Amino acid sequence: MEFPDCGLLKNCVDQNDFSALRVAIEKNSVAMCRVLLKEKVDVGDCLFHAIQKNQTDIVEVILKYDPSTQIRIRQNSCFQPGLTPVSMAAGQNNYDILNILLEHGHPDLEKETAEDSSWECANMRRLLFKARSSPAYITTICERNEVDPMDFCVRLVRSIRENAAVEYEYSQFYDNLQSQIEDFLCSLLNQIRSSEELSRLFKYSRIEKQRSAKLGPRRNEVSLDFLEIAAKENLKKVVTHQNCQLALSHMKVRNTPSLGKQTFGVECLCMLIGLLFPILSLFYTVAPKSKIGRFTTQPIVAFHSNLMSQIAFAGLACARTISSVDFYF
Repeated sequence: MEFPDCGLLKNCVDQNDFSALRVAIEKNSVAMCRVLLKEKVDVGDCLFHAIQKNQTDIVEVILKYDPSTQIRIRQNSCFQPGLTPVSMAAGQNNYDILNILLEHGHPDLEKETAEDSSWECANMRRLLFKARSSPAYITTICERNEVDPMDFCVRLVRSIRENAAVEYEYSQFYDNLQSQIEDFLCSLLNQIRSSEELSRLFKYSRIEKQRSAKLGPRRNEVSLDFLEIAAKENLKKVVTHQNCQLALSHMKVRNTPSLGKQTFGVECLCMLIGLLFPILSLFYTVAPKSKIGRFTTQPIVAFHSNLMSQIAFAGLACARTISSVDFYF
């Protein structure tokens, strides 16, 4: 199908400022969009309208005829100034359209900056952070660049907080973005389906009892880097997630499973271990790689030793206070 050469204005608009391509997008007519684009009609901001309506097929057709890799909203009554197709697709959390745009050469948002203090730059920064915080954008960028999504999200949270400290007028907006990123991290943690996956994420050995004597002393293979960073960054939803707490519980008693039981006899044994900590510390000082020395470094042993030391200190302080009062009277 082709337009007849009869003097028709293919880029004319109606009273609502709708072009023929815009009308085809409103009607979701892929065939008509293809015909109009073949006749090289003016695209204008029609790509943004197609993205807004989540019309994946039409977006692909438009990009085939006009990649529009450098297009950006400058002055438009429908969209915010500074908006790009990638930032719009990311802001709408549309994974498919976002991938189509990147495949057609549209730049990602990692190198986008707005350092000025003007309203336009402040608006640009909010658009960028909103787009970067969307699950679709985080997933796409991490897949394409082979980046750990956990590390990416932590770095993004830091950037958001640094910007929120300057633009305190929009603190609620940035708080909402941080909460959205935390929810995304929790959704990743929800994908864990086995003990093996949990051990890989938190980098601890899942099987401890099958070590051969030929392998020598057991080394500390636990790495809590992710949890430590999450706690440092005050990511409460992540730290309190059930899978994080399960990993912590496992690492606490993984070498001393018998001390993890909640019974009266085990509690008494733990109290006794805490009282014997001075003697255990001597063994660790003399022979840290011995069986008793390595036993002293276990998390649950260290916890009860610290607890009993604090109780003993409080008891001595109370006794000192009581003796001083008796001496005064």
